[in-house]
Amino acid sequence: MGTKLKALKVGDKLGNWTLVEAIDSGGNADVWRASHSDYPNAAIKILRDL
Repeated sequence: MGTKLKALKVGDKLGNWTLVEAIDSGGNADVWRASHSDYPNAAIKILRDL
């Protein structure tokens, strides 16, 4: 079905985004505080493979 992703950790890059802090984890997604040159403080929601 989907592709298995490695476990994410602080400092990992997703494109131009850098993961800064894990905020929360729920049943279907993880939410991270992330930074980008244009958006120094943003939240990214990463959906899990169902």
